[in-house]
Amino acid sequence: IPLRLSHILSFVGKAPSEGRENHSPMPTCADCFLYTAKNGKEGECTINGRVPADRDAGRCPSRTFRPKA
Repeated sequence: IPLRLSHILSFVGKAPSEGRENHSPMPTCADCFLYTAKNGKEGECTINGRVPADRDAGRCPSRTFRPKA
């Protein structure tokens, strides 16, 4: 399905959650089994070291996100 330029431009400048109302929010490092909280904004990953708590799981440097059970 080809995308029209107007459709692509409609998403430019929007917050990541805008335009995705029907999707659940992306899990973050804080939602990972390997993450240990140090303070509200940062924590420690068993594999990647210091990481921000709000980093999207899709941006995990080692691609090892495991949801907490």
